[in-house]
Amino acid sequence: MKERTIASGSNFGARYWTDGRVDASMLPLPPSAVRCPYCHSLLWLSSLEEVGEIPGPRGFSVPRPEYDNSFDALPFIEKLEADDYLMAVRKGEFSKDQEAYLRTMYWRLMNDPRRRSQTSIALSADEQTNLRSLLQLVIETDEPSRLIRAEIYRELGEFKECEKALDYDFSEENIPAAVTIYVLQEERNSSVGEIHPEGMEVVTCHYYRYQKKLKPVVN
Repeated sequence: MKERTIASGSNFGARYWTDGRVDASMLPLPPSAVRCPYCHSLLWLSSLEEVGEIPGPRGFSVPRPEYDNSFDALPFIEKLEADDYLMAVRKGEFSKDQEAYLRTMYWRLMNDPRRRSQTSIALSADEQTNLRSLLQLVIETDEPSRLIRAEIYRELGEFKECEKALDYDFSEENIPAAVTIYVLQEERNSSVGEIHPEGMEVVTCHYYRYQKKLKPVVN
């Protein structure tokens, strides 16, 4: 089997979301778990061995280096869908890190319709169960994990717990996410939200009511 790769990329135009998803069309990140194109079982990319490479184009009139042409006929690995991730955690036995990854991917994929919707879409029973299970796996060891816990509480509608998780002096790079999550929970909005680092002054009036808990965004 084979995997598509890129030689270089850029996060220009990337969109950032409160559930940790980053949409960067020019810098796609390969998934950690995929579906085998032969047996359709879940595979971890880190467990696979690279045996060769199909070289990409080298430019106008530059011939491609020689390679094993038998690679051309190999099928590509397949991406997992949301239900595949949920089924995997129900059937398989994984490490805590692996389970957290699978549950996070299910969460983000199920949030995709909400990213495109102008109306609120309630969490299904499976989504709620998944988020509560993920909450048990995400330990507050650093700022990103604290933000993830705050976001899970918010999407579950547990706004007081979300506010408690945000009671922290975040570093400058994580302030846009912290502010966005805080403002959404203040509005009692439980839908995934987009983070706009360049537009943080828009929420300053909300933010200063919380400035004892977070660093000010704007002087």
